[in-house]
Amino acid sequence: AKLQKCVVCLTEAKDTILLPCRHLCVCRHCFRQIDKCPVCRTPFETYMVFTDKPLGANEVPEPNGSNTERNTRLRTVTQERGFLHSVSRAFGIRLGSLQPTV
Repeated sequence: AKLQKCVVCLTEAKDTILLPCRHLCVCRHCFRQIDKCPVCRTPFETYMVFTDKPLGANEVPEPNGSNTERNTRLRTVTQERGFLHSVSRAFGIRLGSLQPTV
């Protein structure tokens, strides 16, 4: 059971995969507080949240730390096309992305 817990809080279930490193290591609540993978310290560019039910708009993970530049780059992908859209809908996965700084 310990392997299923978030590596940050150690209480909630892991439900967020950080990309590109592909570590499934944090819960959606702790995800809001980090900007690097806690396992390998790689800055993540995208993420996927796994859930057994659809997420409401107010449940989408958004970091709320002091890094406002990163906060403005983060968005939730709501209209994905092709394969990723099909997979995300079929498996109840919420996809997200960090937008490059302009």
